[in-house]
Amino acid sequence: MNAVELRDITFVRKGRRILDRVSWTIRQGEHWALIGANGSGKTTLLKIVTGYEWASEGSVSVLERVFGKCDIRELRKTIGWVSSSLESRLPHEDTALSIVESGLEATLGIYRRYSDAECFGH
Repeated sequence: MNAVELRDITFVRKGRRILDRVSWTIRQGEHWALIGANGSGKTTLLKIVTGYEWASEGSVSVLERVFGKCDIRELRKTIGWVSSSLESRLPHEDTALSIVESGLEATLGIYRRYSDAECFGH
């Protein structure tokens, strides 16, 4: 099973081509490190994989669910992404635990109380 499959994705923002015909497959069980210079498109690529940005061209599938044909809000609940690029979007008063809990609903910020069983699988 492919965890992530990007096929010839292009991303254009304000007339500027940020990503150009990128193809990338991550198979289940593989581990990757995404490295590159500032401004090279790393965060944009990850935002596309997590459904927070949409490719201008090409196709994206995560966990064999094709973007545009699945409920991206539900899919986000199965994707974990930790990045300093998200920090500015988090409520400053949130604790580390509430930030982790917000991932259960694929939100940035917590909007309901969670039980220990929901958070820790008890």
